[in-house]
Amino acid sequence: ENPVIRRVYVMDIDGKNRRLIAENARQACWRGDGKVIAYLRADRGTHKQFQYGKSDLFFYEIATGKRWPHPNEEVRGLWNICWTPDNKWILTSVAGGLGYGHAIVALGVDNNKVVTLRESNGQTGDYQCRPDISPDGKRVSWVKEDYWVKWWIEVCDIDLEKDSPSLSNCRYVVNSPGK
Repeated sequence: ENPVIRRVYVMDIDGKNRRLIAENARQACWRGDGKVIAYLRADRGTHKQFQYGKSDLFFYEIATGKRWPHPNEEVRGLWNICWTPDNKWILTSVAGGLGYGHAIVALGVDNNKVVTLRESNGQTGDYQCRPDISPDGKRVSWVKEDYWVKWWIEVCDIDLEKDSPSLSNCRYVVNSPGK
C-alpha cells in the first residue's frame, strides 16, 4: 500500500506564486474573508481512505504566516471541515474522536465549545458526514450513509445567532435506495 502525502498550498489564480502552507495536511478551507485557512493535520504524514486516524485542526493566517492550533486539545478524528459565514464556528464530521462514533459537530473557532448537530444512532453503518453550509449561513447539509450501500442528503435550517448553533426543519432532499 502506498501512502499519499498531503500538503496545503496557496497560489495566485493563474497558478503563479505557489507557497507551501503546511506539510502533512489535508482538507483545507478558507475563512469567509480570505485571510485565514483552516486545515487538518494528516495522521503521521499519510492519509489513507477509511483510516479514521487522529487529526488536529490548525489555522494559518495568510498575511503574517502565523500558524496556531485549535484551542481544544481534544480535537481529533475530524473530516470535511467548513467555516460558518460568521467565522465563529467550524462545522465538521467527527469519526472516533471527541467521544463520538460518527457525528456532525460545530466547533467554536476561538474556544473549546463542541456542539452536537447530528449524531449517528449507534447502529452499524449509520454515518453522518461531509457537512457544508449555505453562503448565507441559513442552511446546512450533509450526507447520511448506511455503510456505503444507501445514502441520503439531509438539509436543516441552522440558527447561528444564539450562543450555540441549533437545527430545525430537517428534511431529506435526495436519497439513494441502495441495491
